[in-house]
Amino acid sequence: MATRTFLALDIDEAVRGRLASVMGELGVPGAKIKWVDPGNIHLTVKFLGDIEESDFPELSRLTADAVRNVQAFDFNISGVSCIPPAGRIRMIWTSVRETSGRMGELYNKLNESLRRMGAKEENRQFKPHITLGRIKFLPDPERLRRLAEQFASEDFGTVRAEELVVYSSKLTPAGPVYTSIARAKLGR
Repeated sequence: MATRTFLALDIDEAVRGRLASVMGELGVPGAKIKWVDPGNIHLTVKFLGDIEESDFPELSRLTADAVRNVQAFDFNISGVSCIPPAGRIRMIWTSVRETSGRMGELYNKLNESLRRMGAKEENRQFKPHITLGRIKFLPDPERLRRLAEQFASEDFGTVRAEELVVYSSKLTPAGPVYTSIARAKLGR
């Protein structure tokens, strides 16, 4: 059976709490926004799509191989943005800044390793971010832009990336349910 699968860095509880607090302040009357459950907030490094469960052991092995030579690193989460910055808003996210270059190295090594499994590479440049909400309907986009602007320079904290998690995602009417399939320590 095929299962939606992605690779992610977890976000610590304190930072998730700060993000959840801001999400609560971004409500717009009449809007239909699918907010990410605070317990599900993460940084997706690579979305793989549907993977056969029989391929999970190979996926776990290739992921561990890819991260073995990438040392742990810190990344900062700050600001709230409406995406795209002009026109119809599709999502709300926070920016991720990582200055050592290790996150990019992690992404590239994962692409190299998972290519052996037939995983497709993205056509676009990797832009790390954390999705807070997806817009379904928005009666007043400018109001949401003004609310988000209040948090444009907000610093939500720094997170230590020490392991990459292979998650399965089951979509339900109440929202996605993520299950950890494997964890791969960086630099091991």
